Amino acid sequence: MTLPLGITVDAKHSLFYLVTESSTYVIGTTKEGLLLNLYWGPRLSTSDGTTLLHLTWEAIQNGQDERSSQDPWLTSAPEEYPVFGGLRFGDLCLKATMTATGTRELDLALTAHNVHDEGTNHLLGPTPVLTLTLQDKVYTGLKVLLVYKVDTHDNIIDRSTQIVNGSNSTIHIEQGLSAAWHLPPSLNQRQLVRLCGAWCAETLVQKEEPLRPGAHVSLSSTRGIPSAQAYPYMAIVDKQDNHTYFGTLAWSGNWLMQLSVDTQGNTRWTGGVCPFDFMYPLHPGDAWETPSFLAGFTDKGLAGARRHLPSHVLRHSHRLSRPGDLPVLYNSWEATGFHVNVDQQFALATQAAGLGIELFVLDDGWFKGRNNDRAGLGDWFHDKHKFPDGLTPLANFVHGLGMRFGLWFEPEMVNQDSDLYREHPDWVYHYSDRPRSEARHQLVLDLTRQDVYDYVYERLYCNIKTIGIDYIKWDMNRPISEAGTCAMTTDRAKLIWVQHVQAFYRLLDRLRDDFPDLQIESCSSGGGRADAGVTRRVDQIWVSDNTRPDARLEIQHGVSLILPPRQMVCWITDMGQDDLKVPLAYRCHVSFMGTLGVGADLNKYSEKQKSELRSWINVYKRIRHIIQPGHLDWLHFDKDQAVAFTLTRVPGTNGYPEEAVVLGFRWHNPFWLTLPRLRLKHLDPEAIFDVILWSTDPEETTRFGKHTGSMLVNVGLDLSPFLDTGSWKSVVIYLRGCHTL
Repeated sequence: MTLPLGITVDAKHSLFYLVTESSTYVIGTTKEGLLLNLYWGPRLSTSDGTTLLHLTWEAIQNGQDERSSQDPWLTSAPEEYPVFGGLRFGDLCLKATMTATGTRELDLALTAHNVHDEGTNHLLGPTPVLTLTLQDKVYTGLKVLLVYKVDTHDNIIDRSTQIVNGSNSTIHIEQGLSAAWHLPPSLNQRQLVRLCGAWCAETLVQKEEPLRPGAHVSLSSTRGIPSAQAYPYMAIVDKQDNHTYFGTLAWSGNWLMQLSVDTQGNTRWTGGVCPFDFMYPLHPGDAWETPSFLAGFTDKGLAGARRHLPSHVLRHSHRLSRPGDLPVLYNSWEATGFHVNVDQQFALATQAAGLGIELFVLDDGWFKGRNNDRAGLGDWFHDKHKFPDGLTPLANFVHGLGMRFGLWFEPEMVNQDSDLYREHPDWVYHYSDRPRSEARHQLVLDLTRQDVYDYVYERLYCNIKTIGIDYIKWDMNRPISEAGTCAMTTDRAKLIWVQHVQAFYRLLDRLRDDFPDLQIESCSSGGGRADAGVTRRVDQIWVSDNTRPDARLEIQHGVSLILPPRQMVCWITDMGQDDLKVPLAYRCHVSFMGTLGVGADLNKYSEKQKSELRSWINVYKRIRHIIQPGHLDWLHFDKDQAVAFTLTRVPGTNGYPEEAVVLGFRWHNPFWLTLPRLRLKHLDPEAIFDVILWSTDPEETTRFGKHTGSMLVNVGLDLSPFLDTGSWKSVVIYLRGCHTL
């Protein structure tokens, strides 16, 4: 049987084929209705080979390949959704208790399947969806629906699970992960790539770890947000054949990912909502849907993973339906801190407009009583001492300069020194017989309460509507603690970790519905909430508070495994200038990697510096139609050699030729060593490019002439005149597509 793109069902052999442009994923069913993963890897053209795999697993489930009673086949079987019950001793997805009888084990079997197309954004077309329904053999009211959405273009399978209680009694879900993935054993050594860090050191690519038999890796967050400490992402790379499995969770709260390898090389990868302090009471008639677990396969190594996942994230952002470049923004925080006032903001807005800025953002400090981080959060009314006539005159002034107007909020938080807290001290997560733990002098509002949710939305709505706000920066500067109240039942309190995220999502969705043109940026002390769940609801992500150019290169190197350039906000600032003395050109070039912003104190810039900054912004505008929607690849990243090169490209369409941008960096070269020629990748060998380079002067370009993609890939560019003469050297190369040499 030929296997086309999408989903094919072989009812005769109880086989399901999920086929993308470069991969195939096969599910089979045993006689007892047990779902097994039979294959996940390079694309198969026909179904012949998987029939043999199915027969092999039939033998295993009959016990023919069981090593001993200490090694039950069910533990190592590649179950699509392993549950707590029977001889299963590996990582599990679902654990539940039937309150009517106290039974704590499950016994599920496949009872139905459904294939349909899900309507998505008109630019994407329909998405093929497979739903497999499992039912408990005794407690038949319990159904588990495994949902597979196949992104054939980006080789991504989006898996989630719906747990439905059709019985007459409550079922307690004590663990409900999104999915289990199984990697076939390999004779080669595989390595794990993960992203871990801290505040101002987010998404650092950790040293690749060999995955040997017996390995067990667990990553998680229990902070109520994804956190800066570990990003919900893994990639498993086979260095010899470049076969790479990669994925992330689309969830903005507590999460868990586990990877285990047995002595036979069988690798199981599970993930979903972290079961820490979790229990979901599923009452009769209720259902719970887990977050999506996005995963894919590529035979192009990490470069392929970096190509597919960010592309999927971008294509499934709500922003996709609103074409056009995101604006260059200016944020006044570094110039003013909390000490803002109307005259000062008018002056900064005037300077920003003169630089070609398109979006002016007033950060923290604008609201009632906010002179430091100890007071004011929750009182989302303008400070009458700083803005006697409100913020509307500032917004009108900014609009009159041809810019959009943005404002900072931290809607989920409150200071004890605020009118809101004094009036409603019960609105925060707390226990009356325990201290209320402050972090950054603030507490967390209980968004799961309807009155709190309504208040937060009403203040956001009124400010956006009356002031004329085009953009909001949504910040969250502390994790959640004391998740509950003494008045809550234990069941209710343990739901907070999920329900807070759901309330946050509802707020974002309502804002998008009420203000379709509103631009939203997600921030959580930097990149603490930069997951694939929030990217579906916001336009861009503030990936780190650290804007030092050397640090930002490493942070952007990691986060670009998930975020597309369009959603990765990069600011030009003066951070690190006291000890590094980094040229303005270099800082600009680092910030060209995503959506450009400026955060420097313009009051300290000379006219010469402003002129240079204005020119670099113009260069960015000239190439952002490539950078923001393009496919970012790191041609080379070597901290020891202090060298990094990226290439972002957009393929030619509708008669337009292919275009690309190369960013090159060399931040340390004490021995004046010469770099070899830079050979590019991924370019159409027949395409023709006019090659233009900027280095230290935005008004001065170097032309390399016109070259074919084949020449640029195989021979490369000699960049030694620009990068070999010292430290903090950088280049921007524009490969402008042409029709003729």
